[in-house]
Order: sequence, then structure tokens, then C-alpha cells
Amino acid sequence: MLWRLAGIDWAPLHFEDLAARTSAKAVIALGFPDQFPFLGAVAQATPLSLYFWSQFSRPPKGALPGTPTYIPLTEKTASHLRASGCSRIGPVIPHGVDTDLFAPMPRAEHSRLPERRCDPRHSSPRNSSADTLVVGTVANNSRRKRLDLIVRSFALFARDRTRCRLLIKTDRPVSLDGVDLPALVAGESVADRVEIITAELTDPQMAELYNQMDLYLNLSEWEGFCIPVIEAMACAVPVVSPPIQGPGEILPYPDLLVPNGLIREEEATLLYEADPPAAAALLAELAEDKGLRERMSREGREAALSRFDLRRVAAQWEGVLQSM
Repeated sequence: MLWRLAGIDWAPLHFEDLAARTSAKAVIALGFPDQFPFLGAVAQATPLSLYFWSQFSRPPKGALPGTPTYIPLTEKTASHLRASGCSRIGPVIPHGVDTDLFAPMPRAEHSRLPERRCDPRHSSPRNSSADTLVVGTVANNSRRKRLDLIVRSFALFARDRTRCRLLIKTDRPVSLDGVDLPALVAGESVADRVEIITAELTDPQMAELYNQMDLYLNLSEWEGFCIPVIEAMACAVPVVSPPIQGPGEILPYPDLLVPNGLIREEEATLLYEADPPAAAALLAELAEDKGLRERMSREGREAALSRFDLRRVAAQWEGVLQSM
């Protein structure tokens, strides 16, 4: 595998040469070990310390290399690593979020959004009014994200409500690995209340987007972590999610974990199919109880600040690197 150093007009380099040019003492690889098959040999041949910042959906089948130190993103990943017999497991260090950028919009600024425009790049007014409750989700249109369950849950929730909308930020409206969103929302008779955004948005635009939401709904079958959940929490948006790896470990309020789901196993990975009526019931409870929404907003924001702020995550990594 060949690499380039950004901003430097060098020929492509092998990893060993790249490490030598930068005087690197450690490598942090985010992902799965099979994405970096060369790193184990490199670590044995050089003085580099190698860390895999990893997520696993199940205990690895084969023996893991002994040279790297595995830094799990969640406690569930740590348990998979322990079950595999891995001997070099560091502390659990989660993904982080910039809580200065992803933050609740000031009340005065929020009041200047009477149209509740869902796409912050869109200049034309929407048909929603300020008291319309917006349910949102951010996910690729892929099989594991279960956008079909999102739409069905919203359709049930919206059945007796006129002032509600669903905002879906995704990569594409139709996917062979996911769903045909326009056909799905038409089939559920909610096309006039669903907005599908596929445009690329900057981080500030994404932060504004979360601030258009009153509730965030995640119904993935499985997640290694799920960064949009902590981004929504940082913006003080209550999150409803199944009790799965990642979100089920992240959320500080177990009352918003969707019950009654079906659990199945696929290649030793446990997958959770959320129950749309149960998800709709949680949305309805939050919609009808402003005090509950406000409490969940505060708890989510506090958890983002205390557990997932980028500065805290960086400090945890500094501790790991200083101990090597």
C-alpha cells in the first residue's frame, strides 16, 4: 500500500518510509484490523507503537496479532476482544464531538427560524410552522440503518398528528443496499411530511440541521458506535434508539431505548429489528410531555460534555501515548 503526505510534493511512499519521514513514534489506526493487513509486520520491523482504535460486532474468529494494542470504542467491543483472548487491550476511548460547534442554538437565534427550514442550505421557506414537531435522523441509505423502520415508525406517530415532520439526512434517496425512500414514504402516505436531504453539508450546517430537530430517531440493526447520536445529544436533541451496541451504551437515559425488538444472529453478529409501534409510542410520549423532552435534552447535553467532548477524548489518548 502506498501513501502520500498531504501538502508535500513527494512520490508515493511505502508505510515504513512514511513513518521514517515523519519521525513517527506511534500509529493509531481507526477501523478493523483486516483494513490494515500490513501494520502488524511494520510494527514488528520498526520501533513504532501500533494502536487499533477498533470496533467489533462479535469476538474475532482468528487469533489477533499480539503486537498492536487494541483501544475499543465501546465496552461491548472490549468484551468481544476479551472473549477472543486478546492480551493487549487498552482503555475504552469513544469517538468525540466538538461540543462548542455541536451545541444548542441560542434561544434568540432559534426564534429567528419560524419556518423551521430543514435544509440549512435551502433559501426558500418551508410549509412547517414554528410549533411543528420535527423528528430527524442522519444515516447512510444502507441495509443496517433500517430507514424503512424509521419511516414506518414516523407514519404511526403521525397518524393522529397534523403538526409533525420527518427529516432524513442521507447519502442517496434510492439504494440497492438500502431502500427506495420516495416510494416508501409514498406507500406510508407521509410524502408531504417527509424531507429527504442528500446534499453534502459542512459541520456548521450539520450542527444547524440538528438544531432543527425536536427528536432524533435511530433504528439501526447494529452500530459500532454511531457518531450522529452524540452529535444530536451535544445539540440537546433527545435520542430514541434500540438497546444495541453503540447507541445503547451511549445514551444516558434508558427510558428512550426502544423495547420489544426482534433479535436475530447473522454470522455471529446480533442484529436488532426495532418494533415500529414501540418506537412511535416513545416519540408520542416525548411529544406530549414537554418536561420529559427538556430533561432528556439536558441529560444528553451533559453526557456529551462529560464523556464525548473532543478535548476529553484527546486527553485520554494523550494518557495512552504518554504511557507507551
